[in-house]
Amino acid sequence: VIDRSRSMGAAIFWTGFHEFREFLFLHRYLKKDMVFVDIGANQGEYALFAAKRLVNGTVVAFEPLPSILKVLRKNIHLNQYKNILVVEKGLSDKEQSITIHEVDDVHEGLATIFLGDRVSKESYEIQLVRLDDVFEKTGLTKIDFIKIDIEGAELSALKGSAELINRHKPVVMVEINEKTYQAAGYKIQDVFDFFYQFGYSPFTIGSRGKLVSCKNLPVFANIVFMHK
Repeated sequence: VIDRSRSMGAAIFWTGFHEFREFLFLHRYLKKDMVFVDIGANQGEYALFAAKRLVNGTVVAFEPLPSILKVLRKNIHLNQYKNILVVEKGLSDKEQSITIHEVDDVHEGLATIFLGDRVSKESYEIQLVRLDDVFEKTGLTKIDFIKIDIEGAELSALKGSAELINRHKPVVMVEINEKTYQAAGYKIQDVFDFFYQFGYSPFTIGSRGKLVSCKNLPVFANIVFMHK
């Protein structure tokens, strides 16, 4: 289920992808028995892409926004995937209830707890949890890949996942966005420093989906962090 009148939906309808380089990379990297954690699953573009390839694996999709959850569950049902576990919560570095705002934007499904100068068209009360606290409840024993795109809440979610990241050393793809990070009160360097403490290196994704060592801090990009 997509909305062809909106930016993301139109891209998926006409090209099959919203973020082409990222999917070229994932197509090469993902193996059938992996565990893929999708933090900020939105309509399910990444979750469904991963689920198709993880025939013996599992996707854990975190999405707290009620309006988008309906679309996510419908897309999973329509594609008949049985290996996607949906968790109706957001992630942070502590457990709490908080207000999230659905942003009035050309991109559908954008929601943030750090509104900044953006306009809220609807707000909801959601539950935030630590991945370190809730992952064992899934019954899974490993994490191979984490994708995270949660409009400024990336650093707090990473801090709440630190034990699992240090233990399992998953590949982590993070949306770097200077504007949303500023609204949340931290810097791009803070995210890079988080990964450096665990021995990770940053990579950009090249035009053919191949990783390229990241030498400079980007303003806006999906960066892949891999353990050395």
